[in-house]
Amino acid sequence: MANIVVSYLLKPEVSNEEYERYFRQEKYPLLMSFPSVNTFKLNRVMQTLDGKKTADYVGILEIESLESYQRDRETEGFQEFLSKWITFVEPSSINVSYVEEVRI
Repeated sequence: MANIVVSYLLKPEVSNEEYERYFRQEKYPLLMSFPSVNTFKLNRVMQTLDGKKTADYVGILEIESLESYQRDRETEGFQEFLSKWITFVEPSSINVSYVEEVRI
């Protein structure tokens, strides 16, 4: 299974409530409309074990393949999503990883 994991901090002026409303009303429906995305889960970081909070949220997208996700990223719809999403998050805090599950 292939996943995209995205972690980030919100801008100081953006509340969790405001961001989660945007997530439910706009971000989730849009991301789920892309053919490459099978599932999408957003997790709010409550605390870290070392006390150093480097993210407010971690999003996990299960995707068909990296290639199909990259094709979706090139669409006008995805670019419009990024333009709006970046108004909520601290750009320097964004960390995006492509990961694959290690199976037993």
